[in-house]
Amino acid sequence: MRKSVVFLVVAILTATLSGCILSKTPKTNDVNIPLGENVTFSVNVFPTGGTFTWTLDDEPLSNTGKSYVYTAQCGQHILTVKAKHIFGTDTQTWNILTEGPICDLLNSLVSIPAGTFMMGSLNNEYGWPNHSTPVHEVTLQGFEIGANEVTQAQYEAVMGINPSYFQGTGKENNPVEQINWYEAREFCTKLSDLTGRTFTLPSEAQWEYACRAGTTTLYSFGDDDALLSDYAWWWENSNGTGGSYGTHPVGTKLPNPWGLYDMHGNVWEWCLDSWHENYIGAPTDGSAWEPDIGTYHVGRSGSWGGGGNYWIPWRCWSAIRGNILETGSRFNYVGFRVISIP
Repeated sequence: MRKSVVFLVVAILTATLSGCILSKTPKTNDVNIPLGENVTFSVNVFPTGGTFTWTLDDEPLSNTGKSYVYTAQCGQHILTVKAKHIFGTDTQTWNILTEGPICDLLNSLVSIPAGTFMMGSLNNEYGWPNHSTPVHEVTLQGFEIGANEVTQAQYEAVMGINPSYFQGTGKENNPVEQINWYEAREFCTKLSDLTGRTFTLPSEAQWEYACRAGTTTLYSFGDDDALLSDYAWWWENSNGTGGSYGTHPVGTKLPNPWGLYDMHGNVWEWCLDSWHENYIGAPTDGSAWEPDIGTYHVGRSGSWGGGGNYWIPWRCWSAIRGNILETGSRFNYVGFRVISIP
């Protein structure tokens, strides 16, 4: 009995001197949590009564209990609980950090403004066939697009595997490749589920609009082939006489005027659209050209190599488009980037 009284007195004195929070979970003030993981934060108070006020980054939360289930969001966040008690008010704060490849992808998204542009190319540019004709006006709503092609690290963080041919130590930030169109779509679906946002592949129109970034020239940087190696990994610096063979880390060449990297080269990028021989009857609202009319879907951007005539600069110009066999086919020069839509 005497021990119980002593314990009670000590507990009251402790609460009086240091506030009503006796313990907390997690026990440390600095907490690292993987994206999307649910963690219960709680406090143990003495006596058991009291009111609780929770805030996340200084924004009030509706929770009024002594525990709160937090779903990890990218970046640094501060979770605070204030416990009001007969002895006063005690405060507990956790500094939460969530980072990693998926957060890198989310943080790389670039807002593309709504607008109108002329899509396609005249068929006398480099003698290219009429696959990019007729030139037609397209009006699009705004969207967000990855500044970079999806990397091997990002793909593995979402899908649990890395199918790339050019993989190994130091190549985690190279674009993922050797995935077909369906696998690229599956990545978008899983990324959407993980983040609570809507991700998909870009339509051809969205891709070209973002690539041109307000320009009307052959490339987003002008018409001069001699500048291509400043902006792109292609045959001359990745497969031919100069540079290492294959893909290269994303974001290591100059960006286009809207801050997007590797829109010319590195790897071809899957789009939503089914392949059509030209733009006769193409949508003018920026949507993907569907339904599926065959086994081919569109790739854009050009690449480090692979595919016919890959040593010729025009394989990387803004209006270039290719038909890539999707079912069961994977190439070490084909990857993708994602867009996020409202």
